[in-house]
Amino acid sequence: MKDITRKTWVLTEEGKKYAAQGSPEVQLFLAVPEEGSISVLEPKKKLGESIVSFAWKYAKENKWVDMEKSNSQGG
Repeated sequence: MKDITRKTWVLTEEGKKYAAQGSPEVQLFLAVPEEGSISVLEPKKKLGESIVSFAWKYAKENKWVDMEKSNSQGG
């Protein structure tokens, strides 16, 4: 009788986290209000620098988010 090897997919701890909270891209997407904008610093505070840095590339590539620049003067 021949042994049969079965391969299966399992979630890692990181995968379980993303299954519960969403991928980094989705977390960034959801952090931006639908009707407006948000400071670049706010998602970094909420999600962490590493999540935002990773997520930004893919969320922008998928055209889910974009960055607008505005000038303001202190006074």
